[in-house]
Amino acid sequence: MKESSSGCKPYPIPPCGHHANETYFGPCPKDEYDTPVCTDTCIAGYPVAYNDDKYFGKDLSQP
Repeated sequence: MKESSSGCKPYPIPPCGHHANETYFGPCPKDEYDTPVCTDTCIAGYPVAYNDDKYFGKDLSQP
């Protein structure tokens, strides 16, 4: 499994298993990943503009 490849801004860091016996994602790297650069654009070829692809919460409801 590798990093996400869907959506406006796919998550650039691949998942890994943080716990013992977590084999689904594979082992985590020994070194930490670099922090990804934040941009305000979608990936090339994504059919929706960045500002049109954002969603915001309107209400907070708690039981």
